[in-house]
Amino acid sequence: MEYGHYITQEYSILKNIFSYLTAKELKVCSRVCREWKKMADKFVQHTVECYHKPNDAESWQDFNKLINPSLIFYLEIVKYGGRVDALRGLVSKTYDIEDVPFYRMITAHPIFTPCVGGKIILNPEAVDMEKGQTLIFFPQIPGLTIKKFEFDKKFAVKPDQVEPLLSAKGVILLAETSSPCVTASNRIVHYLYFTGSKKKEVRAERPCLAGGLLAKTCRVDNEGKTIPSPVVAFTFEGDNVTIHSDINRTSEFETFFKRLSENAGQKPNGAERFAFIFNCIGRFEYEDDELKLFRKYFPDVPYFGFWSYGEFCIPDSHARNMTDPKKIKIDRHIRYLNSACASYMIVTITH
Repeated sequence: MEYGHYITQEYSILKNIFSYLTAKELKVCSRVCREWKKMADKFVQHTVECYHKPNDAESWQDFNKLINPSLIFYLEIVKYGGRVDALRGLVSKTYDIEDVPFYRMITAHPIFTPCVGGKIILNPEAVDMEKGQTLIFFPQIPGLTIKKFEFDKKFAVKPDQVEPLLSAKGVILLAETSSPCVTASNRIVHYLYFTGSKKKEVRAERPCLAGGLLAKTCRVDNEGKTIPSPVVAFTFEGDNVTIHSDINRTSEFETFFKRLSENAGQKPNGAERFAFIFNCIGRFEYEDDELKLFRKYFPDVPYFGFWSYGEFCIPDSHARNMTDPKKIKIDRHIRYLNSACASYMIVTITH
């Protein structure tokens, strides 16, 4: 009984100490022993975080210190600049982000919901997305693996370069607007549909895909230097990961979102869910109506993306079992790069 009392007391003290630590500090503690790792894991949070800093704000708001980012997006508006090396240094004070992919994306306008601790913290309509900077942290979510693949615009994309994407549940494809980048991204989508350069042998399965064209994208390394990455793909994998994607080419929003929500289904209890939206800048006049209806059909689901100059999508209906001859005809008339459209992807992780 005496030993049991001391063990219980020690556990209580350790738990109390850990409750004051950040995820960066908990990560260090988890290396001490198995028991400390178990304790540390209980405090670390696994929700996507999104922070927005208006241009007139002096500094970023406090970050959630209980997540371990595995991927970071920094969305910046074309007409507003910023020192990305200084920003990465600021983030590194809170998080252990050595070797964590950190991407700077310069867009016409970002699309996002401020989200901390898995909760939308502000009314999205109250945020002026045209002014400011946005940081999105994708944490280490149990059951979800995110990988990055960069493609060189100077060389033709080959089928073997696309092969690693085929094992994913979903792919986000981003490319700059130059002709070589558009050609490279079109080839990526093509090889997800077909095994060769011609539209003959159709793949039986392929991942869902969403994405779009933006002004510029680059990766920021540990020293704060920018490395061009004009065409980049992010894959989402995992046994408990479900992906749904679709593209809306019309202004019939109600019908579209009803279909997308029915395909995705209700979010299971305890599950994580977030969305990506890539909406053509030519549809900007529909902004309020479209995003309002998205929030109606996907309440409390945070979304991230940007207004794009062209959109990519492999919808649910094309993602699997495309060996039927009738469906192959649809494949052969597929458009790789779309315009005046909105591309959506819903990511769900069950625990």
